[in-house]
Amino acid sequence: MSDLIDNISDFIGEIDGMMPKGNHTLDLANNMEYAETVHNKRGLYLFNDAKLREGVVKWLKEVIQADLPLNDRNIVLALDGVRYEYIGHLQSLTAKMRPPVKAGEGPRKTHPGGWSDVSGQLANAFQSKIDGKGSVNHEYDG
Repeated sequence: MSDLIDNISDFIGEIDGMMPKGNHTLDLANNMEYAETVHNKRGLYLFNDAKLREGVVKWLKEVIQADLPLNDRNIVLALDGVRYEYIGHLQSLTAKMRPPVKAGEGPRKTHPGGWSDVSGQLANAFQSKIDGKGSVNHEYDG
């Protein structure tokens, strides 16, 4: 029986650092009151859970296909890629332009459904956190 325990210890030692030690979260939000108003009044669902899930799967597959360990660091880096890609997608929803609201102002960006982000503040207010942190400077004790 002690041989079995010794072998398990060896095995655990070999895979240490190859698998995640816990769960990881990616939180995305737009805290502007205008985002909620548009969502409620126009029914425009800016956040698309299916698209976000597809991004997570794509990035994790890339980690695996690159023969990298699926450890905490690589999962966090993959989630970081997902968040930048997804926020880029959300900001791209404002790529179309509409005429200015007032004379002398420049054109404004148009969202699907015909509403506009006049100041650009909505597009720039998307925020994200991975494991409660706003940047990728995650350090995990091996």
